[in-house]
Amino acid sequence: MARARNIKPSFFTNEQLADNDPLGRLLFIGLWTLADYNGNLEWKERTIKIQILPWDDCSVKELAINLDKSGLVQFYSCKDKVYINITNFTKHQNPHINERKNESLLPEFSETSRQVIDFKTLTINPEYSRQEQYQHQSDPADSLFLIPDSPFPLPDSLNLIPESLNVSDGVENSTHPVKKISSIPKNKNKELSPSHETWQSYSDAYQKRYGVTPVRNATVNAQLSSFIKRIGFDESPHVAAFYVYHNNQFYVTKMHTVGLLLADAEKLRTEWATKTTVTQTQARQADETQARGNVWNKLIEEFKENGTI
Repeated sequence: MARARNIKPSFFTNEQLADNDPLGRLLFIGLWTLADYNGNLEWKERTIKIQILPWDDCSVKELAINLDKSGLVQFYSCKDKVYINITNFTKHQNPHINERKNESLLPEFSETSRQVIDFKTLTINPEYSRQEQYQHQSDPADSLFLIPDSPFPLPDSLNLIPESLNVSDGVENSTHPVKKISSIPKNKNKELSPSHETWQSYSDAYQKRYGVTPVRNATVNAQLSSFIKRIGFDESPHVAAFYVYHNNQFYVTKMHTVGLLLADAEKLRTEWATKTTVTQTQARQADETQARGNVWNKLIEEFKENGTI
């Protein structure tokens, strides 16, 4: 059931929307009305198309994927279904009290629930799903290391056989070698998340520039995960550090948030790879030069048609 939501004037100047076309922005607003009071809704492409953009010839899937790339929404999964979480929904919306009384049946968003999504098709990738299950099963808690067939945890050093065994049934005392079971080392070197290196590179550069540690939360984690998928695991740390040192006026004004890193991912990667940066002034000058060139080309064509030249 669709619900009434608020829209603020700042929405129209939100830079995260810059890379989304008008229908994508309209879809974003429409998703608010379909989401529950936590900003979550189930991904049903046809239903969403009919409810929000019934008169437009467009791909809701492509529009939604672009919203995810911009960090405005986050796709996630639970069991065999795909859901959408609207970023910062609870910060900007104030659902009616009656809506909150009826508890939502939708699962809550979590960063790990994004790992099994195939972002090209917005479906659950079975290979990702099996890999995630394997990782969870192969990393049990330390307290689960038990002696076989025993309900008790295994201490760090436990001599199961004493150093000497006294036999009182007529057999001479004999000294048996001590057989010790070494302590099972704790898994101190757990596998780092795919975003670890990228975050470390971004965080180090951020601290050098601003003198403080950047904020990291579920939203930032999701944005980093999307950024790595778009750029690639190997290059992401380098591009992230390059971005923090970028003196683009808008980046500096916003203090180099991870959201902008995600929004301009491909642009930043190209600038890093080519060792060039394009400022807003340069882009405007290039646009003006192109415009003047178009005018001259048009005049030349007219002169040719009139036989002037």
